[in-house]
Amino acid sequence: MSPIFCKPKLIPLKTITMEKLEKMQQDAIEKLKALEEAEEAEQKASKQSNAPEDESKSENETNIWKADE
Repeated sequence: MSPIFCKPKLIPLKTITMEKLEKMQQDAIEKLKALEEAEEAEQKASKQSNAPEDESKSENETNIWKADE
């Protein structure tokens, strides 16, 4: 009996299912990054809008570091 050789089959490195899963993960990561950036921008905007209010309050308060004349 002699050995029978057959054609080797090329197996894809990534299956279609794996490619879909990786794409879903990448989409989820991008959405999270976009949400985080939006939250950071919102926080910066709220800090900037609160800053003038804080300044006006500090102007009305007495500054303990100034000498009375």
